[in-house]
Amino acid sequence: MSLSELFKRFAELHRAEKLWLLGHPFVAAKALRVTSETQEAAARAQQDPELDADAYGGQVDAFRHGYWMARLAQEIGEDRARALGVAHEKAARDDHGRRAFLPEAKPDSTASRMDLLNNDSGIRIGLQNPEAKPDGIERLVREAVLNGEFSVILRDGQGRYLDWNRQPIPPEQLMGWVTPRVLVPSNFAG
Repeated sequence: MSLSELFKRFAELHRAEKLWLLGHPFVAAKALRVTSETQEAAARAQQDPELDADAYGGQVDAFRHGYWMARLAQEIGEDRARALGVAHEKAARDDHGRRAFLPEAKPDSTASRMDLLNNDSGIRIGLQNPEAKPDGIERLVREAVLNGEFSVILRDGQGRYLDWNRQPIPPEQLMGWVTPRVLVPSNFAG
């Protein structure tokens, strides 16, 4: 990645993520490289017929966070990876209500909690497999998602979010930061 590409990527980041990068200048380039690598792996996961293709609260979302953190844990260590994940979720919290999102992509406390749990699962995989190559991490995270070791947001067959009673949540209840959405294991078949 060229210096101009790095500056462009930096400019696109949220304040919390920029602060993390400025506080970790010696690993910033590695973190940005792993982030780009993660986007490519997530695109492959999106096409995987065994995953649910849901990039906003589903298995592909879980995969993306897990892979990102696993690779970051390998490249920059557990503490730095976790701190970057927390900065990313702070950015989501700060962006809530500030900009327009697709309804299925609007951040809320449930999505943030899911991401942090999935980050921890990914970090665990990265630490347990420090010598694994990126394709090996991709396979391990994919298997863990399919085995229910990650979290996803409960939906029905029509893509509607469900509450604890497995009833569809009315759209107006999905507008705030705290919503009645529910997390389930990533292999939950409803």
